[in-house]
Amino acid sequence: MYQYKYFDISLESNIFFPSLPIISCNNCDYNFQLIFSSFVGSFCGQWIHHWTLPNGKIWFSLGKEDNKYLLKFPQLADFHFSPYNKKIDCYPRSNISQETITHLLFNQVMPLVLTYKGKYFLHASAVAINTFGVAFMGKSGLGKSTLATSFGQKGFEVITDDSLLVEQKKDFFSVMPSPPQLRLWDESIDFLFAEQKPKLDRGVNYTNKAHLYDTSDVGIAFCCQNILLRCIYVLSSPEEETLDTISIQRLSSREAMFHLLESVFRFDISDRIRVAQEFNFLSQIVQTVPCFRLTYPRNFEL
Repeated sequence: MYQYKYFDISLESNIFFPSLPIISCNNCDYNFQLIFSSFVGSFCGQWIHHWTLPNGKIWFSLGKEDNKYLLKFPQLADFHFSPYNKKIDCYPRSNISQETITHLLFNQVMPLVLTYKGKYFLHASAVAINTFGVAFMGKSGLGKSTLATSFGQKGFEVITDDSLLVEQKKDFFSVMPSPPQLRLWDESIDFLFAEQKPKLDRGVNYTNKAHLYDTSDVGIAFCCQNILLRCIYVLSSPEEETLDTISIQRLSSREAMFHLLESVFRFDISDRIRVAQEFNFLSQIVQTVPCFRLTYPRNFEL
């Protein structure tokens, strides 16, 4: 068995994760098992929520049976989470790569599992600028990873590519670096790394994005300590672009709260106590951290 550090928790696993630091502990916080079996049993519980793609196809479903949860990614894998035993068992479909399982585990499942533990993740990238964290929040495909990578090329440390862990510290909020990785579309890679292509990993089955785990050869460094969250930029959609104009507009508390509610990783929406705690946490962010709308043309030449 392998033992790792993932954010500030320990994780035991029967498979190797090259992007995580190896540790040694007597009793890990969570246990992950990749199980190859043609029989995973039937689900007799209640479906809590379904997340759908723009075409209406279900991307992810969350269900609960007794005190256990099923996190189902159709055609990819089922993850069974037991909060009491702190176990996560994964049953992949046939011909699904280990890279795909790793990506699902650390970019989808673990952030959701840790929300059950009382942590809060945002769908956001972030960079460290002058010892402060600056986050870029928005829907998938709006340029969060591209912006973070671009800042990284300018000498600023990358905090996270997509899953931003935010913690409250008395009268301020801090952000915690995620395991180092970048995920980019080919057009972003072609422009950002025109002179020197990094080593790319394309082993994830369900996305055309390439993964960069080792960016040392292209001069991009990752942050390795918690830092204060200075501000959040909400990326506008392409429909909101105005010619070649770049604009930054302060969001009202109501607007900021709306975007935070859209971007937070939310586990069990039927758990009213946790939902209320989440709402209070996000309200505190709105009152403490300035939020802005960033509108800019998606033009690599600017």
